[in-house]
Amino acid sequence: MNPRPRIMIVDDDPDLVDLLDAALEDDYEVVTATNGLDALTRAIDYEPDLFIVDIMMPTMTGWELIERLREDPRFHKRPIFVLTAKDARNDMRHGYELGANVYLTKPLSISRLQKNLEVSRREGEFRCLPKKRTIEDIRRLQLVRRDFVLPPIDPLGPASGSSPRKQGHIEQVEDDVDDDEDGLDPFSRADHIYDPPRPQWQPTSASRAAKASGGDKRSHAPVVARILIADDDPDVIIAARELLGHTHQLLEARDGLEAVDKASKYKPDIFIIDGQMPRMSGYQLCEVIHTSEDFHNAPIIFMTGKDIHVERHQIGRFRVHHCLSKPLVIEELSQAVNDIVRHPHFRLRSDRPVWKDVLIRERESIRLERQRHHVGGDRSETQRALSHFLHEEINHDTREKKPKKPRH
Repeated sequence: MNPRPRIMIVDDDPDLVDLLDAALEDDYEVVTATNGLDALTRAIDYEPDLFIVDIMMPTMTGWELIERLREDPRFHKRPIFVLTAKDARNDMRHGYELGANVYLTKPLSISRLQKNLEVSRREGEFRCLPKKRTIEDIRRLQLVRRDFVLPPIDPLGPASGSSPRKQGHIEQVEDDVDDDEDGLDPFSRADHIYDPPRPQWQPTSASRAAKASGGDKRSHAPVVARILIADDDPDVIIAARELLGHTHQLLEARDGLEAVDKASKYKPDIFIIDGQMPRMSGYQLCEVIHTSEDFHNAPIIFMTGKDIHVERHQIGRFRVHHCLSKPLVIEELSQAVNDIVRHPHFRLRSDRPVWKDVLIRERESIRLERQRHHVGGDRSETQRALSHFLHEEINHDTREKKPKKPRH
Protein backbone atom coordinates (compact mmCIF):
# COMPACT_ATOMS: atom_id res chain seq x y z
CA MET A 1 0.00 0.00 0.00
CA ASN A 2 1.44 3.36 -1.06
CA PRO A 3 1.85 5.95 1.71
CA ARG A 4 -0.71 8.73 1.65
CA PRO A 5 0.31 12.41 1.57
CA ARG A 6 -0.09 14.22 4.87
CA ILE A 7 -2.21 17.38 5.08
CA MET A 8 -2.42 19.83 8.00
CA ILE A 9 -5.67 21.78 8.41
CA VAL A 10 -5.33 25.00 10.44
CA ASP A 11 -8.71 26.52 11.34
CA ASP A 12 -10.41 27.61 14.57
CA ASP A 13 -13.83 26.43 13.32
CA PRO A 14 -14.27 22.85 14.66
CA ASP A 15 -17.23 22.12 12.37
CA LEU A 16 -15.24 22.98 9.26
CA VAL A 17 -12.24 21.01 10.51
CA ASP A 18 -14.45 17.93 11.05
CA LEU A 19 -15.98 18.35 7.60
CA LEU A 20 -12.59 18.58 5.88
CA ASP A 21 -11.22 15.67 7.90
CA ALA A 22 -14.13 13.43 6.86
CA ALA A 23 -13.85 14.50 3.20
CA LEU A 24 -10.08 13.91 2.93
CA GLU A 25 -9.34 11.00 5.27
CA ASP A 26 -9.74 8.28 2.61
CA ASP A 27 -7.00 9.69 0.37
CA TYR A 28 -4.80 11.62 2.80
CA GLU A 29 -3.43 11.55 6.33
CA VAL A 30 -5.08 14.49 8.05
CA VAL A 31 -3.74 16.37 11.10
CA THR A 32 -5.31 19.50 12.54
CA ALA A 33 -4.44 22.63 14.53
CA THR A 34 -6.73 25.36 15.86
CA ASN A 35 -4.22 28.23 16.02
CA GLY A 36 -0.89 29.37 14.65
CA LEU A 37 1.26 28.26 17.59
CA ASP A 38 -0.09 24.70 17.50
CA ALA A 39 0.35 24.64 13.73
CA LEU A 40 4.02 25.68 13.91
CA THR A 41 4.72 23.23 16.74
CA ARG A 42 2.95 20.27 15.17
CA ALA A 43 4.40 20.91 11.73
CA ILE A 44 7.82 20.02 13.13
CA ASP A 45 6.52 16.67 14.43
CA TYR A 46 4.09 15.75 11.66
CA GLU A 47 6.01 17.10 8.63
CA PRO A 48 2.89 17.79 6.52
CA ASP A 49 3.19 17.72 2.74
CA LEU A 50 0.57 20.46 2.35
CA PHE A 51 -1.13 23.08 4.55
CA ILE A 52 -4.74 24.27 4.41
CA VAL A 53 -4.81 27.55 6.36
CA ASP A 54 -7.74 29.72 7.38
CA ILE A 55 -6.88 33.41 7.25
CA MET A 56 -9.36 34.80 9.76
CA MET A 57 -8.13 33.29 13.04
CA PRO A 58 -7.93 35.17 16.34
CA THR A 59 -4.64 36.48 17.71
CA MET A 60 -2.35 35.04 15.04
CA THR A 61 -3.80 35.35 11.54
CA GLY A 62 -3.28 32.94 8.70
CA TRP A 63 -1.13 35.55 6.92
CA GLU A 64 1.28 35.60 9.87
CA LEU A 65 1.36 31.79 9.96
CA ILE A 66 2.15 31.63 6.24
CA GLU A 67 5.00 34.11 6.75
CA ARG A 68 6.50 31.89 9.45
CA LEU A 69 6.16 28.77 7.33
CA ARG A 70 7.80 30.42 4.34
CA GLU A 71 10.71 31.58 6.52
CA ASP A 72 11.32 28.02 7.75
CA PRO A 73 13.59 26.08 5.34
CA ARG A 74 11.74 22.86 6.23
CA PHE A 75 8.43 24.17 4.92
CA HIS A 76 9.15 27.07 2.59
CA LYS A 77 8.42 24.91 -0.50
CA ARG A 78 5.41 23.00 0.86
CA PRO A 79 2.13 23.94 -0.87
CA ILE A 80 -0.27 26.16 1.09
CA PHE A 81 -4.00 26.41 0.33
CA VAL A 82 -5.65 29.52 1.75
CA LEU A 83 -9.23 29.49 3.08
CA THR A 84 -10.94 32.85 3.51
CA ALA A 85 -14.35 34.47 3.52
CA LYS A 86 -12.84 37.38 1.58
CA ASP A 87 -12.53 37.35 -2.19
CA ALA A 88 -11.13 40.85 -2.75
CA ARG A 89 -8.37 41.05 -5.34
CA ASN A 90 -6.04 42.81 -2.90
CA ASP A 91 -6.36 39.93 -0.43
CA MET A 92 -5.71 37.38 -3.17
CA ARG A 93 -2.67 39.30 -4.36
CA HIS A 94 -1.37 39.53 -0.77
CA GLY A 95 -1.81 35.78 -0.31
CA TYR A 96 0.11 34.93 -3.48
CA GLU A 97 2.87 37.41 -2.57
CA LEU A 98 3.33 35.65 0.78
CA GLY A 99 3.66 32.32 -0.99
CA ALA A 100 0.16 30.80 -1.02
CA ASN A 101 -0.38 28.34 -3.87
CA VAL A 102 -4.18 28.16 -4.04
CA TYR A 103 -6.80 30.64 -2.85
CA LEU A 104 -10.22 29.20 -1.86
CA THR A 105 -13.16 31.27 -0.64
CA LYS A 106 -15.79 30.33 1.92
CA PRO A 107 -18.35 28.82 1.97
CA LEU A 108 -15.97 26.11 0.82
CA SER A 109 -16.76 23.72 -2.01
CA ILE A 110 -15.33 20.30 -1.04
CA SER A 111 -15.31 19.14 -4.65
CA ARG A 112 -13.30 22.21 -5.67
CA LEU A 113 -10.79 21.59 -2.89
CA GLN A 114 -10.39 17.94 -3.90
CA LYS A 115 -9.95 18.92 -7.53
CA ASN A 116 -7.23 21.42 -6.63
CA LEU A 117 -5.46 18.78 -4.57
CA GLU A 118 -5.56 16.33 -7.48
CA VAL A 119 -4.18 18.96 -9.88
CA SER A 120 -1.37 19.83 -7.47
CA ARG A 121 -0.42 16.16 -7.21
CA ARG A 122 -0.47 15.65 -10.99
CA GLU A 123 1.73 18.69 -11.55
CA GLY A 124 4.23 17.54 -8.90
CA GLU A 125 3.70 20.48 -6.53
CA PHE A 126 2.17 18.22 -3.90
CA ARG A 127 3.71 14.82 -3.21
CA CYS A 128 4.20 12.42 -0.36
CA LEU A 129 7.64 13.07 1.09
CA PRO A 130 9.48 10.63 3.42
CA LYS A 131 8.53 11.05 7.09
CA LYS A 132 10.53 10.36 10.23
CA ARG A 133 7.49 8.95 12.08
CA THR A 134 4.01 7.71 11.45
CA ILE A 135 1.05 9.59 12.92
CA GLU A 136 0.53 6.75 15.41
CA ASP A 137 4.16 7.00 16.59
CA ILE A 138 3.84 10.77 17.03
CA ARG A 139 0.68 10.39 19.10
CA ARG A 140 2.38 7.81 21.32
CA LEU A 141 5.24 10.26 21.82
CA GLN A 142 2.81 12.99 22.81
CA LEU A 143 1.38 10.78 25.55
CA VAL A 144 4.69 10.77 27.40
CA ARG A 145 5.39 14.49 27.13
CA ARG A 146 5.08 16.32 30.38
CA ASP A 147 1.61 17.61 31.19
CA PHE A 148 1.78 19.22 34.62
CA VAL A 149 -0.57 21.79 36.12
CA LEU A 150 0.67 24.08 38.86
CA PRO A 151 -1.94 25.00 41.47
CA PRO A 152 -3.95 28.08 40.43
CA ILE A 153 -2.58 31.29 41.86
CA ASP A 154 -4.53 34.47 42.45
CA PRO A 155 -2.60 37.01 40.34
CA LEU A 156 -3.46 39.66 42.92
CA GLY A 157 -2.39 37.59 45.90
CA PRO A 158 1.05 37.08 47.46
CA ALA A 159 2.45 36.01 44.07
CA SER A 160 2.20 39.55 42.74
CA GLY A 161 3.61 42.97 43.35
CA SER A 162 6.52 43.41 45.70
CA SER A 163 6.79 39.75 46.70
CA PRO A 164 6.39 37.08 44.04
CA ARG A 165 6.36 34.13 46.47
CA LYS A 166 3.23 31.99 46.47
CA GLN A 167 1.16 31.23 49.58
CA GLY A 168 2.52 28.36 51.60
CA HIS A 169 5.87 26.66 51.43
CA ILE A 170 7.23 25.79 47.99
CA GLU A 171 8.81 22.38 48.36
CA GLN A 172 12.16 21.40 46.93
CA VAL A 173 11.98 19.52 43.64
CA GLU A 174 11.01 15.91 44.37
CA ASP A 175 13.61 13.20 43.93
CA ASP A 176 11.96 11.70 40.90
CA VAL A 177 12.40 14.78 38.72
CA ASP A 178 13.51 13.59 35.32
CA ASP A 179 17.12 14.30 34.41
CA ASP A 180 17.60 16.90 31.71
CA GLU A 181 18.62 14.92 28.63
CA ASP A 182 19.49 17.82 26.34
CA GLY A 183 22.57 16.00 25.12
CA LEU A 184 20.49 13.07 23.82
CA ASP A 185 17.84 12.66 21.17
CA PRO A 186 14.74 12.51 23.41
CA PHE A 187 13.11 10.04 21.01
CA SER A 188 16.05 7.68 20.59
CA ARG A 189 15.20 5.43 23.57
CA ALA A 190 12.43 2.88 23.20
CA ASP A 191 11.55 3.08 26.89
CA HIS A 192 11.17 6.86 26.57
CA ILE A 193 8.67 6.36 23.76
CA TYR A 194 6.52 3.50 24.95
CA ASP A 195 6.58 3.44 28.76
CA PRO A 196 3.50 5.16 30.20
CA PRO A 197 4.42 8.10 32.45
CA ARG A 198 3.86 7.77 36.19
CA PRO A 199 1.71 10.42 37.87
CA GLN A 200 4.02 13.41 38.05
CA TRP A 201 2.59 14.87 41.22
CA GLN A 202 3.52 11.82 43.33
CA PRO A 203 7.09 10.84 44.24
CA THR A 204 7.84 7.16 43.78
CA SER A 205 8.27 4.88 46.78
CA ALA A 206 11.90 4.42 45.79
CA SER A 207 12.50 8.15 45.81
CA ARG A 208 10.85 8.50 49.22
CA ALA A 209 13.05 5.75 50.61
CA ALA A 210 16.15 7.35 49.10
CA LYS A 211 15.20 10.69 50.55
CA ALA A 212 14.55 9.22 53.98
CA SER A 213 17.92 7.49 53.98
CA GLY A 214 19.69 10.60 52.73
CA GLY A 215 21.19 8.60 49.89
CA ASP A 216 19.73 10.48 46.94
CA LYS A 217 21.58 13.51 45.61
CA ARG A 218 19.52 14.51 42.59
CA SER A 219 17.09 16.70 44.53
CA HIS A 220 19.98 19.08 45.20
CA ALA A 221 21.04 19.28 41.55
CA PRO A 222 20.12 22.57 39.86
CA VAL A 223 17.20 22.44 37.43
CA VAL A 224 18.15 24.03 34.11
CA ALA A 225 14.89 25.28 32.62
CA ARG A 226 14.44 26.64 29.11
CA ILE A 227 12.92 30.10 29.54
CA LEU A 228 11.49 32.34 26.81
CA ILE A 229 11.31 36.04 27.69
CA ALA A 230 9.20 38.27 25.42
CA ASP A 231 9.72 42.00 25.98
CA ASP A 232 10.49 44.92 23.67
CA ASP A 233 12.44 46.76 26.39
CA PRO A 234 16.18 46.08 25.79
CA ASP A 235 17.03 46.95 29.40
CA VAL A 236 14.73 44.21 30.70
CA ILE A 237 16.16 41.72 28.18
CA ILE A 238 19.74 42.52 29.18
CA ALA A 239 18.89 42.34 32.90
CA ALA A 240 17.19 38.95 32.40
CA ARG A 241 20.20 37.75 30.41
CA GLU A 242 22.53 38.68 33.27
CA LEU A 243 20.22 37.09 35.85
CA LEU A 244 19.16 33.87 34.10
CA GLY A 245 21.44 33.38 31.10
CA HIS A 246 24.15 31.45 32.92
CA THR A 247 21.94 29.23 35.10
CA HIS A 248 19.09 28.53 32.67
CA GLN A 249 18.63 28.28 28.90
CA LEU A 250 17.36 31.73 27.94
CA LEU A 251 15.52 32.55 24.72
CA GLU A 252 14.66 36.15 23.79
CA ALA A 253 11.87 37.69 21.71
CA ARG A 254 11.06 41.36 21.07
CA ASP A 255 7.35 40.84 20.32
CA GLY A 256 4.60 38.26 20.54
CA LEU A 257 4.95 36.93 16.99
CA GLU A 258 8.67 36.30 17.43
CA ALA A 259 7.85 34.56 20.72
CA VAL A 260 5.34 32.27 18.99
CA ASP A 261 7.91 31.40 16.36
CA LYS A 262 10.62 30.57 18.90
CA ALA A 263 8.25 28.67 21.19
CA SER A 264 7.25 26.38 18.34
CA LYS A 265 10.87 25.67 17.40
CA TYR A 266 12.63 25.53 20.78
CA LYS A 267 9.94 24.31 23.24
CA PRO A 268 10.45 26.50 26.35
CA ASP A 269 9.47 25.25 29.81
CA ILE A 270 8.61 28.72 31.18
CA PHE A 271 7.40 31.98 29.61
CA ILE A 272 8.20 35.49 30.87
CA ILE A 273 5.87 37.90 29.06
CA ASP A 274 5.51 41.68 29.01
CA GLY A 275 1.94 42.89 28.60
CA GLN A 276 2.69 45.75 26.19
CA MET A 277 4.53 44.69 23.02
CA PRO A 278 4.22 45.60 19.33
CA ARG A 279 2.57 43.39 16.67
CA MET A 280 1.17 40.91 19.22
CA SER A 281 0.66 42.09 22.80
CA GLY A 282 1.51 40.05 25.88
CA TYR A 283 -2.21 39.50 26.50
CA GLN A 284 -2.66 38.07 23.02
CA LEU A 285 0.44 35.90 23.45
CA CYS A 286 -0.94 34.55 26.75
CA GLU A 287 -4.19 33.69 24.99
CA VAL A 288 -2.33 31.82 22.25
CA ILE A 289 -0.41 29.84 24.89
CA HIS A 290 -3.54 29.23 26.97
CA THR A 291 -5.48 27.84 23.99
CA SER A 292 -2.56 25.81 22.62
CA GLU A 293 -2.74 22.07 23.19
CA ASP A 294 1.06 21.86 23.30
CA PHE A 295 1.71 24.74 25.70
CA HIS A 296 -1.50 25.29 27.70
CA ASN A 297 0.13 24.03 30.92
CA ALA A 298 3.32 26.05 30.55
CA PRO A 299 3.98 28.38 33.53
CA ILE A 300 3.77 32.10 32.73
CA ILE A 301 5.39 35.01 34.56
CA PHE A 302 3.54 38.14 33.45
CA MET A 303 4.95 41.67 33.67
CA THR A 304 2.85 44.81 33.43
CA GLY A 305 3.28 48.53 33.87
CA LYS A 306 -0.43 48.97 34.54
CA ASP A 307 -2.38 48.71 37.78
CA ILE A 308 -2.73 44.97 38.42
CA HIS A 309 -6.02 45.44 40.29
CA VAL A 310 -7.56 47.19 37.28
CA GLU A 311 -6.45 44.36 35.00
CA ARG A 312 -7.59 41.56 37.29
CA HIS A 313 -10.18 40.12 34.92
CA GLN A 314 -7.90 40.17 31.89
CA ILE A 315 -4.95 38.56 33.68
CA GLY A 316 -7.16 36.02 35.45
CA ARG A 317 -8.25 34.44 32.16
CA PHE A 318 -4.83 32.90 31.64
CA ARG A 319 -2.73 30.47 33.68
CA VAL A 320 -0.43 33.18 35.03
CA HIS A 321 1.61 31.87 37.94
CA HIS A 322 3.29 35.15 38.84
CA CYS A 323 2.36 38.72 37.97
CA LEU A 324 5.09 41.32 38.47
CA SER A 325 4.77 45.10 38.31
CA LYS A 326 7.02 47.31 36.23
CA PRO A 327 9.49 48.91 36.66
CA LEU A 328 10.79 45.40 37.24
CA VAL A 329 12.60 44.46 40.43
CA ILE A 330 15.10 41.87 39.25
CA GLU A 331 15.09 40.01 42.58
CA GLU A 332 11.34 39.45 42.21
CA LEU A 333 11.85 37.91 38.77
CA SER A 334 14.57 35.66 40.18
CA GLN A 335 12.29 34.54 43.01
CA ALA A 336 9.40 33.90 40.62
CA VAL A 337 11.55 31.63 38.42
CA ASN A 338 12.91 29.80 41.48
CA ASP A 339 9.41 29.23 42.84
CA ILE A 340 8.35 27.58 39.59
CA VAL A 341 11.38 25.32 39.04
CA ARG A 342 11.29 24.19 42.69
CA HIS A 343 7.63 23.29 42.55
CA PRO A 344 7.06 19.50 42.91
CA HIS A 345 4.80 19.45 39.82
CA PHE A 346 7.31 21.16 37.56
CA ARG A 347 8.80 19.10 34.73
CA LEU A 348 11.21 19.94 31.94
CA ARG A 349 9.83 19.24 28.48
CA SER A 350 11.12 15.96 27.07
CA ASP A 351 10.85 17.18 23.46
CA ARG A 352 13.27 20.12 23.68
CA PRO A 353 15.88 20.30 20.90
CA VAL A 354 19.52 20.18 21.98
CA TRP A 355 20.56 23.54 23.43
CA LYS A 356 23.78 23.86 21.47
CA ASP A 357 21.81 23.42 18.23
CA VAL A 358 19.39 26.13 19.40
CA LEU A 359 22.26 28.56 20.02
CA ILE A 360 23.77 27.90 16.60
CA ARG A 361 20.41 28.44 14.89
CA GLU A 362 19.88 31.68 16.81
CA ARG A 363 23.28 33.03 15.77
CA GLU A 364 22.53 32.12 12.17
CA SER A 365 19.14 33.85 12.31
CA ILE A 366 20.81 37.03 13.62
CA ARG A 367 23.31 36.91 10.75
CA LEU A 368 20.54 36.46 8.17
CA GLU A 369 18.50 39.25 9.74
CA ARG A 370 21.45 41.63 9.42
CA GLN A 371 21.88 40.66 5.78
CA ARG A 372 18.19 41.25 5.05
CA HIS A 373 18.32 44.74 6.54
CA HIS A 374 21.75 45.53 5.01
CA VAL A 375 23.18 46.67 8.33
CA GLY A 376 26.44 44.74 8.07
CA GLY A 377 28.67 45.63 10.98
CA ASP A 378 26.56 48.58 12.07
CA ARG A 379 24.83 46.80 14.91
CA SER A 380 23.12 48.12 17.97
CA GLU A 381 24.63 47.55 21.40
CA THR A 382 21.86 45.05 22.18
CA GLN A 383 22.59 43.03 19.03
CA ARG A 384 26.32 42.98 19.75
CA ALA A 385 25.69 41.90 23.33
CA LEU A 386 23.33 39.12 22.24
CA SER A 387 25.74 37.85 19.57
CA HIS A 388 28.60 37.83 22.10
CA PHE A 389 26.40 36.09 24.68
CA LEU A 390 25.40 33.34 22.22
CA HIS A 391 29.04 32.88 21.16
CA GLU A 392 30.09 32.45 24.79
CA GLU A 393 27.23 30.02 25.50
CA ILE A 394 28.12 27.85 22.49
CA ASN A 395 31.78 27.71 23.55
CA HIS A 396 30.80 27.00 27.15
CA ASP A 397 28.47 24.20 26.05
CA THR A 398 31.21 22.69 23.88
CA ARG A 399 33.76 22.83 26.70
CA GLU A 400 31.38 21.14 29.15
CA LYS A 401 30.59 18.23 26.80
CA LYS A 402 34.13 17.69 25.53
CA PRO A 403 35.46 14.40 27.01
CA LYS A 404 38.46 14.70 29.27
CA LYS A 405 41.69 13.06 28.11
CA PRO A 406 42.85 10.21 30.37
CA ARG A 407 45.92 10.88 32.43
CA HIS A 408 48.99 8.75 31.81
